[in-house]
Amino acid sequence: EKLSESWYSYFQSSTAHFQGHMKCDCRRSQTFSLGKEVENRYYFRGGGHGRGSALAATYIQGYGDNQAHGRYAPHDLGNSTISTEDDTSGYKWGYMGQDWDNLIKEYVAKMEVTPTLMVFNAGFWPNEGIALNLGSILRSAKDAMGHHGRVIWKGITPTRGEPVHPSPADLAAKDWSYRYPWLSYQ
Repeated sequence: EKLSESWYSYFQSSTAHFQGHMKCDCRRSQTFSLGKEVENRYYFRGGGHGRGSALAATYIQGYGDNQAHGRYAPHDLGNSTISTEDDTSGYKWGYMGQDWDNLIKEYVAKMEVTPTLMVFNAGFWPNEGIALNLGSILRSAKDAMGHHGRVIWKGITPTRGEPVHPSPADLAAKDWSYRYPWLSYQ
């Protein structure tokens, strides 16, 4: 992203690398504004979107307990677009961090191609709400993916040798990983 002249050009070039297999519901201003930014990416490869894809990966950007949101319904992902920062299109969905279980049940599970792997990370953003509801969030993820589904919780990544202090959500995920064999904490 630092090599691009704008977020718009970054979204265009990074999406183009996937040769038409990725759609990007993306918009960001040059001056970050929490609540107005969106970066959700949908990758489909194999049978094609909606036709039993061999591989489907979805990235939904959330900022800890803050709202993850997007401009396209789960049945309309093929129309996702990259927008300039001037675009004021409204959001079709939005869920706060503690409501990620509903994000999964009401959005991810209704996608034409649901994932068989979900990776979560709350990062450095405040995430106490996620921690309190993590059991329900994880169970919703497993239910949406079915018997063979797997969940990975990615803990905070150290930055240049700085000590890492796990977040409340990281600690909760580590605890849940002892109970759920399909959950891996990394």
